[in-house]
Parts: sequence; structure tokens; C-alpha cells
Amino acid sequence: MTYEVKLLQVPVSLNRWQTMHWKPRQELKEQWLWELHTLLSDVPRSIPHVTLSAEIWFKTNRSRDVDNYASVLWKMTQDALVQLGIIEDDTSKYVTTGIVDLRVDDMSMEHTVLRIEVD
Repeated sequence: MTYEVKLLQVPVSLNRWQTMHWKPRQELKEQWLWELHTLLSDVPRSIPHVTLSAEIWFKTNRSRDVDNYASVLWKMTQDALVQLGIIEDDTSKYVTTGIVDLRVDDMSMEHTVLRIEVD
């Protein structure tokens, strides 16, 4: 079974994340957790293993390093899944991270589409 959710935000790039003070970084993680908590209410808890994939949608077509966004995306998402009790831990025993696509749509708001495949 695959769960797909649309978050109305995009992760910051790793370049920005690393230079942020801990307080705003924590606030971003809490915002991400809160949105996932709301969107994943129907996902079972204590899942043995999940595979994650995502699309990050931007309004402008400029050069971006997918790894810079994927690393922050997976950090915040895996931490949230553990806090929500969906997976026990964020190690490879419980979660596999898959493809992250960066896409452009100048007609819609920036957002992230997250897929959680229950293995």
C-alpha cells in the first residue's frame, strides 16, 4: 500500500539548513511534523519497513542541487515518522529513501508530494 500526501511547503536546501541557528531549524522541523501528523492520521503505526519517494515542486526554474534538498527532506520526514510512531527508528532496517524529483510549475504554490510505500 502507498500513501501519498501533499505538504504545502518545501524543505530548505542543505546549504541554508547548515547555516541556520538551531531555533529556526527546530521550528521548521516542528512545522513539518505538524503537517505530517495531520496528513498521515490514517497511516498505521509500527510499520516494519517503508520506502519513501518525493517530488518537490518549485515556482521558478533555476538550477538546484537535488541532494541538497533531499538530505533535509529525508531528515525531517524520517524524524517525523519516528515521532509519530509510524516507524520504530530511522535506520535502514525500517526505512529506505528513494528518488526525489525536483519539478517546476509556475502556476501553483510550492509544495512537496511525499509517497510512503508500506513494504
